Amino acid sequence: MGGASPADDARRVVEALDHVVLGQAAATREALVCLLARGHVLLEGVPGTAKTLLVRTLALALDVKFQRIQFTPDLMPADITGVTLLTGAREFTFRPGPIFADLVLADEINRAPAKTQAALLEAMQERTVTVDGIGYPLSATFTVFATQNPVEFEGTYPLPEAELDRFMMKVLVGYPDAVAEQGDPGPHGDGIRGGSTGDVRRDARDRRPRAGTTARRRRGGARRVADRRVHHRDRPRHTGRGFAHAGGQPARGGVAPEGGARGGAARRA
Repeated sequence: MGGASPADDARRVVEALDHVVLGQAAATREALVCLLARGHVLLEGVPGTAKTLLVRTLALALDVKFQRIQFTPDLMPADITGVTLLTGAREFTFRPGPIFADLVLADEINRAPAKTQAALLEAMQERTVTVDGIGYPLSATFTVFATQNPVEFEGTYPLPEAELDRFMMKVLVGYPDAVAEQGDPGPHGDGIRGGSTGDVRRDARDRRPRAGTTARRRRGGARRVADRRVHHRDRPRHTGRGFAHAGGQPARGGVAPEGGARGGAARRA
């Protein structure tokens, strides 16, 4: 990143993460420590606590290739590692899967069966993928960030000990405190706040011609909600804190009403 020392580079990455991922200082630092130590990370937390945003922002801060794999019961190992195809020239060509990236997010890893989960074992340990007897090396910075929901187990497959052993650390991602939530733009906002590592890319996107609906959505999403009404937004969030571990309200449920209010304000403007 061009810092005077590795410590300066790490400090800049932490600052970028803290500016985007609000109220998760401990989780961001633990994730960065694992990355620097060439270890893989298991992120555990209820939906809507910025697990995906953390990994995506980390990839932007480091300017590395990022891939997200949504694990489902019908996901096959070849969907992760890649397949060998017969081309029109009657030659076999390997088409790499999404695992060939620098940072790989295995979203809801426990929703895929053990056979699919096992596709990650060799990659996580040896940083190599073997398809049809041929080994393909992965990136030198290859790191797996896997997520799982600790409160919902219906239709899930617990990770075997052999796979848990591949993770350097389990990082618990809980609810941010109330102060951090006040500054959270939520999924109906920009997602990445101004001044973050994604500013340059967003500025480039903003200069492109955009459809009228998209422009109106951005103007509506930019409207601020009055502070005196914020407590109505926070009430369902704080209620969700108390019984989230009993299968309660995800964090996104408290943000959605705010997005609806912004949309209504834009319609009346």
